[in-house]
Amino acid sequence: MKKRILSAVSVLVLCTALSAAAVITGISGGLTEEQTDDLLSQYVRLDQVCEPFESEYLPCCEIASCKLFGTEREGEYLYVYTDILDETYVLFEGKAYSQSGSHMPVKLKLKEEGGGLKLIEALYPEDGDAYWESMKEMFPVKYLWQYEYYYHGNYERLYTELEDDQEEKLKKLWGDNVALERDNMLDIEEDGSYRLWSAGDGSAEEFEVIVIKEGCFAKDVRP
Repeated sequence: MKKRILSAVSVLVLCTALSAAAVITGISGGLTEEQTDDLLSQYVRLDQVCEPFESEYLPCCEIASCKLFGTEREGEYLYVYTDILDETYVLFEGKAYSQSGSHMPVKLKLKEEGGGLKLIEALYPEDGDAYWESMKEMFPVKYLWQYEYYYHGNYERLYTELEDDQEEKLKKLWGDNVALERDNMLDIEEDGSYRLWSAGDGSAEEFEVIVIKEGCFAKDVRP
């Protein structure tokens, strides 16, 4: 009898731990994978950070990935609490280089329409000293706690996970051999001149720019 009780307690503890882990990591986000993908596509169209001239020289795309913390319904609207990485990329010599984008917590306002979910508005926290106060207003306490628990001191972990998701999407778009370049940067000017470079050791204020390659792309002639 004692053994049976201990086993039942062990199962209960395990289930509780798994439920907590699911909530903390955003697994119980309240959206299906298909809904999430559609929502991110709408977000990209709404946010639009791509520089038009980049696509004149190289294959270019804008994609987004997210960590879901939860959803809440208020009347006819559904609110989604998430962290989104949205970036533009160009394909150069078999690698995808990030050009511009954003990474931040976002509150999304949705409405059911035509059997799906339509993105109405994206809300962001304020900058600087007003950041945390605006986060408290933007996220319900339970989702703010999840975000803070996962995000505080774990920025690199969260960013890396989202980058991994981005890389998988880039492979689907440009082929399995494409790799996301995470170390070096590619700058492209409006006239097609480019510089492939990396940063040497040192502080953000003092880092050394190491130029790997320079050149000029021909307009409308893509590799």
